[in-house]
Amino acid sequence: MSLRSEMILDAKLAMRDGLTRTNPAAEIDARGYVADWHSNLLPGIDPKLIEADFRAGKGSELDSKFQASHSSAALAVNVFGRFRDGQEPFPVPSLGDLTLQKFERTFSTGLAGRMASSGQDVDDDYAWDCGAQDG
Repeated sequence: MSLRSEMILDAKLAMRDGLTRTNPAAEIDARGYVADWHSNLLPGIDPKLIEADFRAGKGSELDSKFQASHSSAALAVNVFGRFRDGQEPFPVPSLGDLTLQKFERTFSTGLAGRMASSGQDVDDDYAWDCGAQDG
């Protein structure tokens, strides 16, 4: 096994173990997937706030990829989800309080066919609303 493959495996196992500690009731299969995407959320994350975002995207995240304990989308939601729609302030000293507006956004790639659009879990130019005050 290459060093890269070993590091990826270690990261996946660490994320699976973290999910097991955070949500002991989650049933995780041998591939590291939960049966229901809700099981991959930390306590306090409102699934209603994120479901519409991901259902509007083209990646079908919630139907497969989000169920992986090593999902980058689940990681983004679990880190930033409490800041969605101002549930909690996200203070940034130079900008003020930021509010996460949306998790998933589809972008045009300029290509035709299946590659015509791509999704991104958190878009820093679009998703954040800055509440900075002048002065």
